[in-house]
Amino acid sequence: MVGLAHSVVTLVGECKWTKERMPLSVLEDLDAYKIPAMREGKIRFAEDGPDIVLFSRGGFCETLIRRAEQRGDVALISVEQLVSDLLHGSD
Repeated sequence: MVGLAHSVVTLVGECKWTKERMPLSVLEDLDAYKIPAMREGKIRFAEDGPDIVLFSRGGFCETLIRRAEQRGDVALISVEQLVSDLLHGSD
Protein backbone atom coordinates (compact mmCIF):
# COMPACT_ATOMS: atom_id res chain seq x y z
CA MET A 1 0.00 0.00 0.00
CA VAL A 2 1.05 3.57 -0.62
CA GLY A 3 -0.20 6.70 1.14
CA LEU A 4 -0.05 10.05 -0.62
CA ALA A 5 -0.34 13.67 0.45
CA HIS A 6 -0.52 16.05 -2.49
CA SER A 7 1.13 13.51 -4.87
CA VAL A 8 3.99 12.89 -2.42
CA VAL A 9 4.48 9.43 -0.91
CA THR A 10 4.37 9.70 2.87
CA LEU A 11 3.53 6.08 3.74
CA VAL A 12 4.43 2.65 2.37
CA GLY A 13 3.16 -0.60 3.76
CA GLU A 14 2.28 -4.24 3.35
CA CYS A 15 -0.57 -6.41 4.55
CA LYS A 16 -0.28 -10.15 5.16
CA TRP A 17 -3.36 -12.24 5.86
CA THR A 18 -1.72 -15.49 6.94
CA LYS A 19 -1.63 -17.26 10.28
CA GLU A 20 2.18 -17.10 10.36
CA ARG A 21 3.98 -14.26 12.08
CA MET A 22 5.26 -11.67 9.64
CA PRO A 23 9.02 -12.15 9.21
CA LEU A 24 11.69 -9.45 9.22
CA SER A 25 12.22 -10.13 5.50
CA VAL A 26 9.03 -8.18 4.67
CA LEU A 27 10.59 -4.99 6.05
CA GLU A 28 13.97 -5.81 4.52
CA ASP A 29 12.36 -6.27 1.08
CA LEU A 30 10.63 -2.91 1.36
CA ASP A 31 13.92 -1.24 2.27
CA ALA A 32 16.12 -3.07 -0.22
CA TYR A 33 13.90 -3.42 -3.29
CA LYS A 34 10.43 -1.89 -3.25
CA ILE A 35 11.11 1.61 -1.94
CA PRO A 36 14.28 2.01 -4.05
CA ALA A 37 12.33 0.86 -7.14
CA MET A 38 9.74 3.53 -6.45
CA ARG A 39 12.49 6.15 -6.10
CA GLU A 40 14.00 5.05 -9.43
CA GLY A 41 10.57 5.51 -10.98
CA LYS A 42 10.78 9.21 -10.13
CA ILE A 43 8.06 8.96 -7.50
CA ARG A 44 8.27 11.86 -5.07
CA PHE A 45 8.74 11.04 -1.38
CA ALA A 46 8.29 13.18 1.70
CA GLU A 47 11.61 14.60 2.87
CA ASP A 48 11.48 12.69 6.15
CA GLY A 49 9.80 9.56 4.85
CA PRO A 50 8.21 7.42 3.95
CA ASP A 51 6.86 5.96 7.15
CA ILE A 52 6.27 2.22 6.96
CA VAL A 53 3.14 0.46 8.20
CA LEU A 54 2.90 -3.33 8.33
CA PHE A 55 -0.43 -5.10 8.94
CA SER A 56 -0.45 -8.76 9.94
CA ARG A 57 -3.16 -11.25 10.84
CA GLY A 58 -0.69 -13.65 12.45
CA GLY A 59 1.39 -11.14 14.39
CA PHE A 60 5.06 -10.31 14.02
CA CYS A 61 8.29 -12.19 14.65
CA GLU A 62 10.44 -10.94 17.53
CA THR A 63 13.23 -9.68 15.24
CA LEU A 64 10.76 -7.55 13.29
CA ILE A 65 9.29 -6.14 16.50
CA ARG A 66 12.78 -5.22 17.78
CA ARG A 67 13.78 -3.64 14.46
CA ALA A 68 10.58 -1.57 14.33
CA GLU A 69 11.21 -0.34 17.88
CA GLN A 70 14.80 0.60 17.02
CA ARG A 71 13.91 2.49 13.86
CA GLY A 72 10.93 4.53 14.94
CA ASP A 73 9.56 4.91 11.39
CA VAL A 74 7.84 1.51 11.31
CA ALA A 75 4.37 0.84 12.73
CA LEU A 76 3.22 -2.75 13.29
CA ILE A 77 -0.56 -3.15 13.28
CA SER A 78 -2.15 -6.43 14.35
CA VAL A 79 -5.57 -7.50 13.13
CA GLU A 80 -6.87 -7.12 16.70
CA GLN A 81 -5.68 -3.52 16.85
CA LEU A 82 -7.12 -2.76 13.41
CA VAL A 83 -10.53 -4.20 14.28
CA SER A 84 -10.57 -2.48 17.67
CA ASP A 85 -9.71 0.87 16.08
CA LEU A 86 -12.43 0.41 13.46
CA LEU A 87 -15.08 -0.52 16.02
CA HIS A 88 -14.15 1.94 18.74
CA GLY A 89 -12.29 4.69 16.93
CA SER A 90 -8.61 5.46 17.40
CA ASP A 91 -7.26 8.08 19.77
